[in-house]
Amino acid sequence: MNSLTLCVVALATISSCLQLPSSFQKCDRRRTDFNQCLSKAIHGAIISLEKPLKSHGLPSLYDVVYPPDLYVEFGNSTYGLKQKYSNLKFTGLSNPQDVTARMDFGPVTSTLTIEATYSEIKWYSEWKAEGTVVLLPLNVVTPLEAILIEPVFTLKFDLQQYEKGGTYFRVVDTGIDLQARGLAFDFKLFSNERLNREFNSAMTEKGAEIFAASSNFKKCDLRRTNFNKCLGDAIHDAIIQLDKPIKSHGLESLYDVQLRPDIDVMNIGNHSQSGLRQKFSKFRIVGLSKPEASTARLDYDQKIYTLTLAITYPELLFPTEYAAEGSITVLPTNVVTPVEVTLENPTLTYTFKMKPYQKDTTYLKVIDTGIDVQVHGMRWNFKQLFRNKRLNEEFNSELTEHGKEVFATYKYLEVTFAPYFGLMLDNLLAKVPLSELFDGI
Repeated sequence: MNSLTLCVVALATISSCLQLPSSFQKCDRRRTDFNQCLSKAIHGAIISLEKPLKSHGLPSLYDVVYPPDLYVEFGNSTYGLKQKYSNLKFTGLSNPQDVTARMDFGPVTSTLTIEATYSEIKWYSEWKAEGTVVLLPLNVVTPLEAILIEPVFTLKFDLQQYEKGGTYFRVVDTGIDLQARGLAFDFKLFSNERLNREFNSAMTEKGAEIFAASSNFKKCDLRRTNFNKCLGDAIHDAIIQLDKPIKSHGLESLYDVQLRPDIDVMNIGNHSQSGLRQKFSKFRIVGLSKPEASTARLDYDQKIYTLTLAITYPELLFPTEYAAEGSITVLPTNVVTPVEVTLENPTLTYTFKMKPYQKDTTYLKVIDTGIDVQVHGMRWNFKQLFRNKRLNEEFNSELTEHGKEVFATYKYLEVTFAPYFGLMLDNLLAKVPLSELFDGI
């Protein structure tokens, strides 16, 4: 998509040392219909780029070549499949059905957002695969044609003004999101034409699922001064995408996370007569894929990468099972009950230490994980702690009223969960080389 990005940036420039071509519409930012005018202008400009505009350094958008090779690896060394996509080419980017644009002007940074909708985009490449499909050995190089059905490209550009004999814009950050209704395939994969046809048919039938499983994770450049901001935005977007699992990368959904630890709490009460033995089990966390804000920082020192990630949520729900045996003050109790704990406006700060290692290329491995949780409040809902319904409700209300103090009592338990988040990240890092995670390595 580099060519599409390049063209749109150039078209979005407000001031230029060159005059805009006569076919390009110019808009007045003082007008209330500025964004409507901008949408129409960019739509018309993209259509006109069916052929290159060499005077302004703009390539054609009809036939776009994407130079980098893409590598994908599934499975393991015994039953895996290594894939390589080369000579990628996209056809049809100069024929959008609809374009909407919005320019948000700021005192320092302005943001241009463009959404371009197409009936279809064709994608051609050379596909190389080595490994096994189920039990069938495969070693093939073949042309591949795929069609994105009703794709929608959303491009976002952060622009800053600078002076150089006039006022110009420079692009300081870019982002792209791609959605599509489906994906049609034409692999020339097997010598058996019938098998080939049926394989393509099955792939196309599942095209929407296959496309949904293909992540749109943003890649950041370590050489850029805004790297950490880019990284925070990229991780934020990636977490939102994990509302559903991305099986191609071995990533589970973050919406409803199952955690395995059983936690025994022994520190309440002074002896068996007045003490209370408690156990939380069958932990789940609901809502991790719904962050409100995310910031990130990557540090490198003595061959160790340290990723510090702070994520804020409106709330997180912890459904669990609670068992208690002993006494509450002098009231004997022996109960097992569901309980829902809601953290209000929590901020989870993770610290991941990662070490590079070699395996055909460089990967990262998580060697240590830390987590700190801060909350504004904590709501409790024991379902059946007491048989008396009113007592149950009042007890929940009292716990909730003192939610922050109760949270401080149990805050040390956060270390129990840290390894699970480290394992999630490690599963991804084992599949994606360092060079695919960041540019400028």
